[in-house]
Parts: sequence; structure tokens; C-alpha cells
Amino acid sequence: TSLSIVDIPSSVTSIGDKAFSNCMMIKQIRIPDSVTSIGSHAFDKCTKLANIEILPSVTEIGEYAFRECIRLQRASLPSTIEEIKNGLFQYCSSLIEFDIPSSVTTIGNLAFNQCKSLKEMEIPSTVTSIGSRVFLDCFALDKIAIHSQLALIDDEVFRRCSSLKAINIPPSVTSIGEKTFYKCLSLTKITFPSSVETIGNGCFEGCSNLSKVSIPKSVTTINAY
Repeated sequence: TSLSIVDIPSSVTSIGDKAFSNCMMIKQIRIPDSVTSIGSHAFDKCTKLANIEILPSVTEIGEYAFRECIRLQRASLPSTIEEIKNGLFQYCSSLIEFDIPSSVTTIGNLAFNQCKSLKEMEIPSTVTSIGSRVFLDCFALDKIAIHSQLALIDDEVFRRCSSLKAINIPPSVTSIGEKTFYKCLSLTKITFPSSVETIGNGCFEGCSNLSKVSIPKSVTTINAY
């Protein structure tokens, strides 16, 4: 479509699923504080959208809401959001900055998959669950701080994060998923806390510069290649 500026009136309380999906000319969206929810795929493939402000009135954002917004450089969520749903920023290849609010407890599968420009990420202590492939193909990601009380680092979470040099595994983690660090080409060393019991299949496959792995005595299973 040729729609480039969207001014949503204050009479609107909800933006439905796929409301502006594939509106590839949209550059600017103004969302009023009357809106409390944004549906799944609402702005999927709004490929010219460079920034968006989400006000604290919004308490729920559906999965893949900003998928493939390839011009989006910065985004933030209000402290009213508790869940970053599946694929929320998937394929947002220009996203360079994102702050996770301390209200968030769950990060869904593929949430930041192929955010190729994202360099740093801090996961707050409130997060108790991170889905699979969250940072898959985040090639520029070189620094991540995990402050949360995770029990599981799921499958392929950091797969092909080729700039990632180091990572702190919190002492709450008991299990590392399959191919978690697959082809993390810049990773040189990693130390697991004494809480870890299981390391998944192909966890370090293709980590060609990995020279030191410290595995504690608590580990009972290192699964097959």
C-alpha cells in the first residue's frame, strides 16, 4: 500500500491481528494511550518503519507483531509488558538497541532471531524462561549479560552468534540445550556453574576457536554430537 503515516485515534483500545501487516510504506505510527493490546503480526513486514513508541497503557503484544520490520533500529517496551512473545522482533535486521524491562518474565522462541545488527543484550533477573533459538543468527551480538534465575538455556539459543566472545551462565542453570553455542566462532572459553547437570547434543559444534571449557563434577550427561 501507499500508506506512510498512521495516526490511530484515541477511540481505539486494541490493534488487531495483522492490522497493518505488509503495509510496506509505513514510516511512522502514532499509538495513543487508549490502546491496551497489539495483536499478532500487527506490523509484520512494515519494512520502512524506523521507530515506534509503545506507551505504558499497552499490557500485551502478540507474537511476531514487529516481524521483519527491517528498518527498525531502536525499540523499547513499557514496564507493563510481562512476556516477549514468539518472534516479536524476528528478522528486524537493523535493530541495534533493545532494553528488556524488569517486568518481563518470559522471552519466547525466535524473539530476536536474525536481528543481525544487535550488539548487546542484558537479561534482567525477573526472566525465568527463555525459549529456543531466541538469538539465532544474531551475528553482531558480542556481549550478553544474564542476570536471571533460569533453570534451562534452551536449544539453539545462541546458534551462529559468531561475534559472541564470552558468556556468563547463571548458577541457577541445570541444563544446556541442543546446539546452544553452535558455530559461535569467536567464543574462546566457557565455564559452567556447578548447578549444570546436562549438556545437550552438539552444544559446541563448530566452535572453532574454543580453547577452554570448564565442566563441573555436577554434570552427569554430555549428549551425542
